[in-house]
Amino acid sequence: DDTPQSERLHTYHSSGTFEEIYPFGTKVTKVVRDNYEFVLGDEYINIKKTDSGGGNLYVNIEGDVFEKVDGNVERQINGSVREVIGGNFHTHVNGDRTITTEGSKAEKTAGDVSTEQYNKVEHCQGKCWNNIDGEYQVSSNKSITMRSSGGNISIDAFGHPLGNIGIAGSKSGNVNINSTGFIQQTAGTKVGLTSKLGSVDVNASSGAFSVAALRGINMISTIGGVQINSGTSFKVITGGLIHFGTPTLMSCRVGSLLANVDTSTTIFSPSMLMNGNSLNVFYKSALLTGTGINIHYTNSKMFGNVMDCTLNKFSMKAPSQTYRGIIRMN
Repeated sequence: DDTPQSERLHTYHSSGTFEEIYPFGTKVTKVVRDNYEFVLGDEYINIKKTDSGGGNLYVNIEGDVFEKVDGNVERQINGSVREVIGGNFHTHVNGDRTITTEGSKAEKTAGDVSTEQYNKVEHCQGKCWNNIDGEYQVSSNKSITMRSSGGNISIDAFGHPLGNIGIAGSKSGNVNINSTGFIQQTAGTKVGLTSKLGSVDVNASSGAFSVAALRGINMISTIGGVQINSGTSFKVITGGLIHFGTPTLMSCRVGSLLANVDTSTTIFSPSMLMNGNSLNVFYKSALLTGTGINIHYTNSKMFGNVMDCTLNKFSMKAPSQTYRGIIRMN
């Protein structure tokens, strides 16, 4: 068609398929049914922007898209990429996958997130926060290690009305907390250490172990015993009363026993037996009251001011005895 200002080249088919070129170079191709294109060599497509509104590519597919690439695919995008997926998004990678983000990354998931991998390493050069509105649980079939090489490790619980921190080890697992510096546990109400099937060990390898309480310290063993071992000295210092109570037997075995009493010593017992090689007693005022007292020593010495004994039976056996002070026997 060579009509002036309307020149056209067009090819029509009776099925409706046609190709037409308009006067200013616009080309329209319409295929009524299937379209096949075979390229035995390379194919180059260049969409060049000739004015302010050109240079774009629009692809509208009402069905499915299937792409098969035997080689590699490389895309270079100088602008932004936005994808809107109305259904599901599946990606399967047989090899490695690398994602590099020079700026920030924001990811939001309205549903659940499930991740499964063999090994996982996370490296955060700055600060790292995990904010959870609900519960947060970490489970491991083997060991869990928390390590800080240059700072502190803090675990805080701010609950409503009160927060709890639970660290539990199973019957076949252990919980180890190691620090080259300082470990501090602070609770607004109560700190509890519970071992259901095993034991609780607190070891200070090269330093001291201190337990301080504003009110009371309770050590309770329901079935077994309570044992305190010291390589050097063991001291109990209190500003008030020291009380030992047991319904059965209290045994004390030492290499040497030294007791300094500033005011008075009172012992109430239905029967008391003391055996040894040497007994030295220094007292200001001593009172012995009981049904029977048996004292057997190789050498015994008593030094004091006044000693009152109210007994039904009194027996003392020692090859060498020394008494200084006033002894009143009732």
